[in-house]
Amino acid sequence: MDYRKMERLLETFSNQQSDYLQLEPILVDVSKTGVVRFRWELIQPLIRYKLKSVLDEAYSGVKNIPDDDKDLSRQLLERFDRFKEPPFTIQRLCELLVEPKRWYKRRSPLLRGLEKSLLVVSTVEPDLSWMSKEQLVTSDEGKERLMLQQQELTCAENMITNDNTQSDSAFTSVSNKRPMVELSEADSTVTNGFDDIDLQRQHDRSPPTKKHCTDTNEDDSHPSDTASSTTSSPHEALRED
Repeated sequence: MDYRKMERLLETFSNQQSDYLQLEPILVDVSKTGVVRFRWELIQPLIRYKLKSVLDEAYSGVKNIPDDDKDLSRQLLERFDRFKEPPFTIQRLCELLVEPKRWYKRRSPLLRGLEKSLLVVSTVEPDLSWMSKEQLVTSDEGKERLMLQQQELTCAENMITNDNTQSDSAFTSVSNKRPMVELSEADSTVTNGFDDIDLQRQHDRSPPTKKHCTDTNEDDSHPSDTASSTTSSPHEALRED
C-alpha cells in the first residue's frame, strides 16, 4: 500500500462513496494488523463515515425504527467523536465496519458489538514510522547516511570473511609443518605405551636369578662362619707336621 498516496486521498476525503472505495484498504489494514498508520485527524472522518454507513444499512428496509435504536445510533456516533486518538479497540471496530455481516447476522447484536467496541477510554498512538523512513530516503542527508551504513556493513562482512580465511590458512600451514615419523618394525612396540608398561611390570615382578642369590648369601655371611671355615681340624694339623 502506498502510504503517501493514501495520505493525500485522506486529506481530500469528502464523505463520498467513491472516495471511500479508494480508501477502504486503510480500514482493511487496520482490521488485520490493529495498527493505525495515519494521523488521527485524517483517518477519523473516514472511520466515522463508514460507521454511519453501517448504521444506516442496518436499518435499511425498516419502516418504523424503534426510538431506542435511534438513540443508540446517535450515541455511538457521539461517543466516537469524543476520541482524540484511536481507541484501544480500533482493530475490532474496523473488523465490524469492514465486514459487519460476517460477525453478526442480525441488527441488534451488531449494534451491541459496536457499542461494546466504543465503550472504552484507553487510546493508542498511530504508528507513523513510515514517514520518517520515507524522509530518510528522500533527503540528501538521509541518502548519505544510508550509503555510510551500507559501506560499514560491507566492511564488517569483509573483515569477518578475511578472519575466517586467515584462520583456515593458518591451520592448514601448521598441519603441513608437522614432522612425519616413520617407525620400523623393531620400534613398533614404542607406538603402544601400554606394552612398555606391561613389560616393565613383568620385569620388576620376576624372581631374582641364581647368581643374584649367591651374591646375596656371600655378602650376608657372618665373620664367625668365615673363621670357622678357615680353621683346620687337629688331624689335618698333625699330618702337616
